[in-house]
This record gives sequence, structure tokens and C-alpha cells, in this order.
Amino acid sequence: MRTKFLILTKSHKRRDDGINYGKCVAGIIRGADNSFRWVRLVADENGNSILDEDFPFEPLDIIEVDLRPCPLGNHVENCLYDCPEKVDTININQLKSIFRKMPHSFFGSMSSIFVGNPKNSLTIFLATDLYIYRDDAGRRRVDFKMGNNTANKISMTDPNHYRLPEERIPLAICVASLPHNPVYNKFIASIFPIDSYE
Repeated sequence: MRTKFLILTKSHKRRDDGINYGKCVAGIIRGADNSFRWVRLVADENGNSILDEDFPFEPLDIIEVDLRPCPLGNHVENCLYDCPEKVDTININQLKSIFRKMPHSFFGSMSSIFVGNPKNSLTIFLATDLYIYRDDAGRRRVDFKMGNNTANKISMTDPNHYRLPEERIPLAICVASLPHNPVYNKFIASIFPIDSYE
């Protein structure tokens, strides 16, 4: 059955060969009860990332697609996909409206590693005072606040925020992900800057 899928991430992810990179594409579909459900599109049943040339769509695009679940570890959201077709694109105000209807959380503490056995691998949350930079090894990191709590040195894989050597964003809606096997390092896969949130 054709399903409408809102893309919320198209972030860098190493492929199974350990050398090349593809894209981790994740987003939401609306369930029969009108609630939102996370879905991650994968290239194969091993959860391999999608090649750029196979997926000419971007975050905030809505596509119609055929989905087949293929969960892997805590990546219960994984689905194979077929026949994607773009039908619309939403704006930031529409994203804020959707965000208000979704459950918001983070993976345990504000540490860069999730400790325990996660039951899923994707979440969305509101962050303030984001600082994106390169660490000593040249990897992209982000520090940010959630309320009075601060997270430091969280991996960041959103290619839309790779252009500048460093960047500060006052307020953003963020999507985070975990790998399907331990160690469960947290990744910020998408950052959507917003002017305000009431």
C-alpha cells in the first residue's frame, strides 16, 4: 500500500564496506490512529545506507512510497522501500506544528553515549544554544542545551551544517539517532533552525 512519508533526515552514514558513505534517511508516517510513527529507509535487510543517486529527495519533502518492515536490532524503524515519488514539501512552520504533536525525548542522560538497551533509535527534540564545530580529529560535533541541561561533543551528521568551520544556532528542532549495535553513540542527524517556538 502506498504510504506518505515525511523525510526528516538525510545524513551521512558509512556503508557496510567500511569505506564509502551513503545517506541515513529517516522520517515519519501517520498511523491509522492519526499518531506519527518513525520510519528509517534502508537499502537492504542489513540496514545499509542509501546511495545519493538512488534518492533525489531532501528533508521536509513528502514522498509516496511502498514500505516493507525489516527491523534490525534496536533499529525497529527500518523499512525497505520501493517506487518513491515526491508529492509535496513542507515549510518550517508546518514542521513546528507537526513537532508539537510528536512525543519528545532524548536518549537517557545528556551524555554522548546511551547506556542500556534502547527500544528504538530515533527521536526529535527542541535544542537551544547549539554550537557546531570540528573536534581535534576533524569530526563534526555539536554542543547544545535542553532546558537547563547541557550536552557536549555529540556527533553531528547533518550535511547541511558541514559548510562552515563552526556555527552557532540559537534555537532548533533536532532529530537524533542511535546505531543498531552498541556502543550506542548518539548522533544528531538533522538540525532545523527556527526563529521561535511558542
